[in-house]
Amino acid sequence: MYMISLKQEEVALLHLLLLSVKGAESWEDLLRDPNDPVMIHETFKKAAKYRSLLEDDNEWEKYFLEMSSFKMPRQLRSLFVTILYFCTLTNAKHLWEKFKKELFNENDTMFNLWSQIVKGPVWSVTII
Repeated sequence: MYMISLKQEEVALLHLLLLSVKGAESWEDLLRDPNDPVMIHETFKKAAKYRSLLEDDNEWEKYFLEMSSFKMPRQLRSLFVTILYFCTLTNAKHLWEKFKKELFNENDTMFNLWSQIVKGPVWSVTII
């Protein structure tokens, strides 16, 4: 068995689909939706998601909600970066948009620094 880095997301998801889709004879078999045989997904990520092979981000959202109640934006930012680097989020942008105000508050020195740099509210920064 070969080791595949999670940084190569599509390759890792192809590997996951190859291990879980029995009897696949073509790319279309791997990309086909199990509930709608006519539907063929564009990416391995979408195909794996519709086969319920990927976890969703609900647990991370619950964790961020709990962490944000402690009003510790520096630690919350550190957690966000750690999750981005070491984990596979299905929608990192959604997590960013939902908690960006908690990641930077007005009393935080990082918020003040970023406000001076961008000359506006920090939450105009977007993740691609």
